[in-house]
Amino acid sequence: MPGRPGPATADSLVYHDEIYDAAGTQVAFEDGTAVLYLDPVDGSLREWLAVDLELTNGSSIFWYGSESLAGGAAGEKQVLSAVGTGGELRGMTGTFWFQLLSRPAPDLSLFAGGYTLCNRNPGESQD
Repeated sequence: MPGRPGPATADSLVYHDEIYDAAGTQVAFEDGTAVLYLDPVDGSLREWLAVDLELTNGSSIFWYGSESLAGGAAGEKQVLSAVGTGGELRGMTGTFWFQLLSRPAPDLSLFAGGYTLCNRNPGESQD
């Protein structure tokens, strides 16, 4: 229920994350929004995400979709739709995935993640 401690349906948030590789080099940042809702089929708590990922090489990806809140928190791999929106990835479509690895501190979560973008939308310019 909204207003109570812990995640609940209709909770929403806006966030900004800096993303670093294993060597500690910043490789991207992302700005996103999330809204929690109950799955109408099984009643589980889910999260709708819409995220703009800006890579340090000048490319960008918009990824979006629904993930299992319990599955994500348990470290299950989450796969969502993605489209390249800038740089060399512009117009390409595919998926973005992420997986929680650990939470070493209350304000720090470590994730693995990546994307596969391979085809361009019909009629999309490649220049």
